[in-house]
Amino acid sequence: MKVLFTWKVTGWLMVGWSPQFPAVEVGPLRYLGEVLVAYRDEPGELHVLEAHCKHLGARIGHRGTIVDDCVKCPFHGWRWGPDGTNRYIPYQPDRPNRRLRLRVFPVLEQYGCVFVWHHPHGNRPHWEMPDIFTSFPQFEIDPAAHYRPYRMALRIHSHVFGRGGAISAFADASNHRLIFACTPVDDRSSNMFYAIWWPRNAGDASDVPPEDVRERVEKQHLVTVWDDLNIWRYQNYVEHPALSKVDAKPCKALRNWATQCYDVSPRDDIIATA
Repeated sequence: MKVLFTWKVTGWLMVGWSPQFPAVEVGPLRYLGEVLVAYRDEPGELHVLEAHCKHLGARIGHRGTIVDDCVKCPFHGWRWGPDGTNRYIPYQPDRPNRRLRLRVFPVLEQYGCVFVWHHPHGNRPHWEMPDIFTSFPQFEIDPAAHYRPYRMALRIHSHVFGRGGAISAFADASNHRLIFACTPVDDRSSNMFYAIWWPRNAGDASDVPPEDVRERVEKQHLVTVWDDLNIWRYQNYVEHPALSKVDAKPCKALRNWATQCYDVSPRDDIIATA
C-alpha cells in the first residue's frame, strides 16, 4: 500500500485569503502537487487554472497578464478564458485553437477565504462547502446546562469538512467563529490556514481588532497552534504506528474516516480499513 500522503486529496481546500489575489493581477500557486495560476479578472471574479500554456509550455503565472476575463501567456500572447478554452492567438486572431483547454479548478470565496475544489480526475464538486456563519444558527445558551463553576467553560460547535478542514463556533460571551484548514502542497508538506472572526465592540468601525482582542485570541488559540506546529513540522508519517490500547481505537477510526477524502483504488481502500 502507498503511504497515505501520496494519495490524492479530493474536496474544497483553502489556498489563501481574498486580499492575496488583487484585482487584475496574475499569480502562481502550487498545491496538491499541481502547478497552478490564479487571476482575478477585470469584473473581479477569481479563477484558478493549470499553469502551463498549451502552446509551448510557458508558465502563465509568471509575468502573465489579464485581458478582460482572460489570462494572457507572457511568451506568445495566447489568451485563455476562465473556462480553460483558448480564446485568442495574436497571429491568427480569428482562429483560436478550440481543441486546446487548460484544466479549470472551481473556486469559492467565502468571508475573505479562498477555497479551490480538487479532484485528481477533474470531477466536478459533489458536495457544497459549508457556510462559515449560517452553519451555526443563533445560539440559545442555557448557562445552567452548558457552564460549570469554573471561568473558562464554553460550548464549541464544530463542522468538519473534507480533509483537514474544520469550522468552529464558540458559544461563549464572544460568540466568535474559527476556521482551521490544512492544504497539501505536495506529498511531503502542507500549508495551514487559521482564521478567526470576532464580534466588533459597540461603535467600533475599524477593520483592525483592538489590542485586547488580539491578545485574547493569541492566548486562547494561537499559542496552542504554534505549540502543535513545532511538533508537526518535524514529524514523520508512520504508516503502521505502534499504538497503545488506549489510542488504537480512535486513531484507527480517524484514519478510516479520512480515506473518504482521497481518491484511492478499491484495493488500497480495503487495505486501509482492514
